Amino acid sequence: MKLRLPRILADEDELDREQPPAPSRVDEAAQVYPAAPPWPWLASVAAAALIPRLVYLFFVADPENAGDGFTDAYHHWQIAYLTKEIGLTHGPRLWDLRGWEYYWGLLHPALMSAVFFLTGS
Repeated sequence: MKLRLPRILADEDELDREQPPAPSRVDEAAQVYPAAPPWPWLASVAAAALIPRLVYLFFVADPENAGDGFTDAYHHWQIAYLTKEIGLTHGPRLWDLRGWEYYWGLLHPALMSAVFFLTGS
């Protein structure tokens, strides 16, 4: 019994043999449409993400003092506000008085400081 392995490499005569023409798939490609986005599924994921945030904001936390200085968005706001108020006169340092300005990047607080300056807030 002789074992035959599948041919991986081309042999000498492969290029000389005539290949059958490829079938035209233009008609088939014209009838393919992208599927509609799954709107109910996306809406349910968005609602599932929004509901716990609103419950936390209105029933757990104090809505008048969002974050109490411990959440990420409030911390970015604090760095930008103190950088605007104290300024950069003491060097290129963002001011939050806890050393976190070296952990967070410069771009977000710098943009917020610019927005504070432009809006006058």
